[in-house]
Amino acid sequence: MKNLFKNLITVLVILISFSANAKDIKELQKFSRKVKLIQSAQSKIGKISFSNSNPIQGDRITAFIELSTSFNGNAEISHIIDAEINGRKLKSHRKTDTLWVTEPFVLHKIGSHTLTSKLFLENKTEANLIRTSILAKSKDIERVVAKLARESDPVKRAALETERDALVTEKEGLENLLDASKRAVSTFEDIILVSENINSINYPKINLISPNVVSLVGGEEISITGVNLEKTERLWIGGVEISDSDFSIVGGMIVTTVPTLQKEGPVEVKIASTFEGQSVISDLPGGLFASSVPVGGPQNTIYPVAFAGTPQVGKSGDTITLDGSRSYSADGAAISYSWSVVSKPLGSTSLDGVFDDATLVHPQFIAHTPGNYTVALEVSNGSATSIPSLTLVTIGHKAEAYIAPTEIFGTAMKDGVYIGSFKICNNKTEDVNFQIFLDKKVTLLSGYSRGTLQKQKCGDYQFSVKLLGDSAISIDIPVWIGGITKILHLQVLEGATSPLKLETTFLDNSWSSESDLEVLSLNGHVPLFGSFDEISPTQIKISNTSNVDVEIFEPPTFTHLNGSSGVFSSNYPVEGLIVPANGSVLISLMVQPGVFANDDSASAIMEWIVEENSTPKVVFLKTRKLPVPLGYLKNVDLGEVETGDPVQESLVDIERDFFDGVFNGLTSVPSITVFDDAGGALTVDNYSYLPHTLLGNIGGYKLPSVQVGVNMSSQNFGLFSGKVDVKLKGYATSFRYNYQLEVAP
Repeated sequence: MKNLFKNLITVLVILISFSANAKDIKELQKFSRKVKLIQSAQSKIGKISFSNSNPIQGDRITAFIELSTSFNGNAEISHIIDAEINGRKLKSHRKTDTLWVTEPFVLHKIGSHTLTSKLFLENKTEANLIRTSILAKSKDIERVVAKLARESDPVKRAALETERDALVTEKEGLENLLDASKRAVSTFEDIILVSENINSINYPKINLISPNVVSLVGGEEISITGVNLEKTERLWIGGVEISDSDFSIVGGMIVTTVPTLQKEGPVEVKIASTFEGQSVISDLPGGLFASSVPVGGPQNTIYPVAFAGTPQVGKSGDTITLDGSRSYSADGAAISYSWSVVSKPLGSTSLDGVFDDATLVHPQFIAHTPGNYTVALEVSNGSATSIPSLTLVTIGHKAEAYIAPTEIFGTAMKDGVYIGSFKICNNKTEDVNFQIFLDKKVTLLSGYSRGTLQKQKCGDYQFSVKLLGDSAISIDIPVWIGGITKILHLQVLEGATSPLKLETTFLDNSWSSESDLEVLSLNGHVPLFGSFDEISPTQIKISNTSNVDVEIFEPPTFTHLNGSSGVFSSNYPVEGLIVPANGSVLISLMVQPGVFANDDSASAIMEWIVEENSTPKVVFLKTRKLPVPLGYLKNVDLGEVETGDPVQESLVDIERDFFDGVFNGLTSVPSITVFDDAGGALTVDNYSYLPHTLLGNIGGYKLPSVQVGVNMSSQNFGLFSGKVDVKLKGYATSFRYNYQLEVAP
């Protein structure tokens, strides 16, 4: 068998190399069919998953095609997956041995769409030989076409045209042979349901039909109002298509005459238009009602009037209170209420559109399937029943798991780096595992790429992207959340270098890390002074490397993360900020005692548009709630000495004396105040540098403790005392040392 296979390949090579007519191509096809592809009975498509799994109109959707097993046969055999949606072919690529991923696609039509995938097996050697020959034929065609463009002699042109046509025929035959060489082994279809995008401003949408009650005989003029109705191409009322000459669009409103209707009750009204080459249907189920009740009713009969209230909007599972209080009977008689659901969206169940009590004036309504629900109210005064009044309840998505946003478009402004954030949410009633499948160009700055997400909770994630010499990147990042796969689409473009630079003002003697805030954010965060019970400012510098002044019109914005809130702000002046040419200005980022996360940290994304018509600078900030001190007072007895004897120096160590040797967070010492009650005997050594000294533990880097020496003179005898107050940023109360020294004669 092995020798037979080699002989067949050899014959294929010869035939491909010398094929010049249809007869040769037939011979190729003949020998191709003799090649036995080793097929495994287990090689089949087992599952198709979609992300987004519950798409609405306009969502980017990616299909994940899973094989039931990897192919373990002959190494020369390879898998090929073909996929198409609604007849449109989709590109796909292999992610793993058993997983194929299609290119993202967008569906605009509400309803079901069928994705068909086919699994083929092909012999790599045979296929590569044919592809090589196709490439050679393509180059021959290009060569002949180039000659034909330069040739003016009619005889030579005719010969070249004949040669070109022969080459084209040969190429087409080879392409057909390549298709024929593939062996289909499995076909799999799956359906994806697309719901209405109730928040989109792009699609046509019917909001109101007026009047909404008409007679069965028809003939009434109605107006249909909504969004983007000027794009309407077709109109149906009660299943009857209205000729385009019988409806008009004026000021974005459709005006037409109702045809004769077949039965009493809700009347379907729908429109069709084309959006990005796809047909889009919009309807308002139950938006029109056909009634046989005559206007005013029989003589001497008083008909009550029902009013179901204005349209309402809610989320899946929300409780919505309806309002029928404006209904009445002209004779003042008491009325009873009867609510019902006229129509539900595609895919709804008996759990959707449920009233707590349909006889109340203000019933509560609950639905879970997103879409439009048409609700009717009828009222009765005991003698007659009103014509139904209709209202619309629109229910939005509350997915079991989602990421937000699903698309991020950014511009890398600093060293080819872009910094952004996204959120992963679990709306399930149980904890779930999650995993983020990161691209090598993406680095998580906060959060973990895999772990457990608590029920009814969201996790915030910050990331950076390096262009690595590319002018742009486009990445789809799969996020797996408790069995549901979502896709985060990330597109980053290269931006122009900004003349403005944001820098720390920490001095070199206490800060050896990077000073550029954007670079700091790339692989970590920008640390800010923490807060315990007072606002703590961290000063930053804005440098301008251009030769013109730059005016900053807007303050920075802060998006708090990981459950923190009310912590970050700035002292941006209300009159604005001007950064002088080749100069700089200072501004402070403020940390205040807001809501910190469970681990006493707080983080935020700071976005600041420092130049008009440019993307914002993005910086990842982090701080901590400063620890609770053991106290604010320490008494120090320097003992007893004789006059003129040296006094043992006392060492002030804030971390040791007031925090039991552990200080988590970042602070500094703005000032030390000496209260000398000893007539000049109390001195503090080398504390003039302390306002620039950092204290704490940030990002695993231990900053030195604040230590100074305290001395008292023994030149005179008596009992001497003094106080030293040390102020720490973030603490409203200073830390006090009380010193006492007794000097004997």
